[in-house]
Amino acid sequence: MNTKYLFFDLDGTVSFDGDTVAPRELECLKKLQAMGHKVIINTGRGLSHISKKILNAIEWDGIIAGTGYVRFDGDTVCNESLPTETVRKLYNFCKERNAVGIFEGVYTIYTSVPYPVTEVLLTDENIDDTHDVTCVTVLTHIDEEEAKKLFPEVTTVIMPRYFEGNPKGFSKATGMKLIGEKYGIDPCDMIAFGDSENDEKMLRYAGTSVAIGNVPERFNEFVTHHAESTADALIEMFEL
Repeated sequence: MNTKYLFFDLDGTVSFDGDTVAPRELECLKKLQAMGHKVIINTGRGLSHISKKILNAIEWDGIIAGTGYVRFDGDTVCNESLPTETVRKLYNFCKERNAVGIFEGVYTIYTSVPYPVTEVLLTDENIDDTHDVTCVTVLTHIDEEEAKKLFPEVTTVIMPRYFEGNPKGFSKATGMKLIGEKYGIDPCDMIAFGDSENDEKMLRYAGTSVAIGNVPERFNEFVTHHAESTADALIEMFEL
């Protein structure tokens, strides 16, 4: 059997409440593993921001979280965090714009103001203690040119109402590339599932890409499959 390596965005792809894996999708994932395929989370969320219910739903074969943290087959392949000075810069930007900043670490969720996900509230006094932040989400609009000017040392993904900041040169495709290089996996054996703009690079990298629901029209240039849900796609592709 030709093992396939399936990379799943979380929100809107296999989870619809941000807390659990949807039942139909979970059933399909278990069947895929029983068939010998590998299932890997590939989310913009930092590891600390993935719920325990999702992490414990199955024994995931790998996790790519916040682009900088990559684990596969029990090994940590990469753990790239944002430099402390960059975290401070983004924190100061949040204060200036009166915006919520969610700084997602491997172990801790930090926020610039009290917020439902807050584990540690950042202040001028403790901001330099953040050493494990792999990604930042700032809940305010910024255009691409301004982001490049203000944060040239950060890879930014611009969304209509927020933007994400990742280590320079990292994207959702980076972890896939690192796993492939270390374990000798060809992109042709990778299948990526995503539903939004921040999934573009992972969908482009995989040999097979599945767009879930309504995605930007430009995705038609490179996406190989479209489906209403991940479960629908898996049932059809693998005859589950």
